[in-house]
Amino acid sequence: MFIDPSGLDYIIGWSYSNADIKYFNDWLYKNGYSDTLMSGTDNWTDAHWAEFESRDAFSRAAQTRRDELIAMGIPADEIHLRRTDSKADLESAWADWAKIGIVESLDFYSHVADVRGGSENFWDNAAKLNWGSTLRELTINGKKTGYISSPYACATHGT
Repeated sequence: MFIDPSGLDYIIGWSYSNADIKYFNDWLYKNGYSDTLMSGTDNWTDAHWAEFESRDAFSRAAQTRRDELIAMGIPADEIHLRRTDSKADLESAWADWAKIGIVESLDFYSHVADVRGGSENFWDNAAKLNWGSTLRELTINGKKTGYISSPYACATHGT
């Protein structure tokens, strides 16, 4: 399931809050969508999720980070971009990420490094990922250069 030639991977996760869902459901209602959507995300179609992801600040931040990595020359198949919808989803994502050969970075975008519905003590007890540090040849601003990728984790959050 996780095969890539270099064995170097970048993880980008993001989540949202109930307030984000309410804001988007309000937008849906004001734009002529059914008010049954106001109850949450249960009735959302793929099109609703796509629209939400195009508007959500954390989704856009995660996508921007992915685009930055690609612009640096990181192959898209080495970048794992994932929305997490709950603590259970975060646990599932983390289990997948723990199978990756070498994790070069982890960026997680959400409200106070949390997932919708809360992550409880997940971050305190999360399994260690396979961090690595490598020298890579990348093209940055059109010039080939050596780039030392040291592992790091970064949680960006709003208030």
